[in-house]
Amino acid sequence: MSKRHVLTFALAATLVLGAAPVFANTLAVTNAAAITGAFGLELTVDASPGTAAYVVQDDPLIINNETHILMRVNAANLLAFRLGLGNSRSFIAMQVQGGNPVIGNNKAIGRFYVISKNNRLRVRCHCRRNNGQARFCNALSMASGTDTAQFEYEIFNTLGTGTATDLTSCVARVTGVGEVGRGDVNNSITNFTGMRLGLVGSLNIPANAGQIYFDDFESFR
Repeated sequence: MSKRHVLTFALAATLVLGAAPVFANTLAVTNAAAITGAFGLELTVDASPGTAAYVVQDDPLIINNETHILMRVNAANLLAFRLGLGNSRSFIAMQVQGGNPVIGNNKAIGRFYVISKNNRLRVRCHCRRNNGQARFCNALSMASGTDTAQFEYEIFNTLGTGTATDLTSCVARVTGVGEVGRGDVNNSITNFTGMRLGLVGSLNIPANAGQIYFDDFESFR
């Protein structure tokens, strides 16, 4: 069974009104950001580069008791955004929440990163071990002039029972480029509790990074 989260007019209105979990003033619904349909999610890294700006899917009917989550998003305006980011900077674009008996409930157990380094955009991911330590995959580089891409972040748990034998794997993909991943990480996840998309977290992003567009966000189970 799957649930597709295309940015519709109803969702756009909700975001504009601020009823959804949207933070700071760096996230907006615009026509310019549309990749599928008439609306898209425009993320601007401006005067508050350290402030999170993201949307949340934490409906327990969709998220809880799942063992497999795939987050897919189309992104555009990447070349201008990379130039604004500069070199050796990154941000967390997707995050999966969950928990285990050690780290607690509703913690960040998996992340997807977009990185600017050596005049290229790169992606990588991690999933968190049952002791709280993150296990990262290698980075995957895109061509230096890439302006649009489809990103995927996939995380899956073998058992979901909260025992020490549970193993989690995660994969970061760029459609048409390739994928990188990290497998068989001791995680002891009891359940997934939420997903976040946008500027979930940042590392040394300058105030003038500019805009990046997201649209056609999907999750599957």
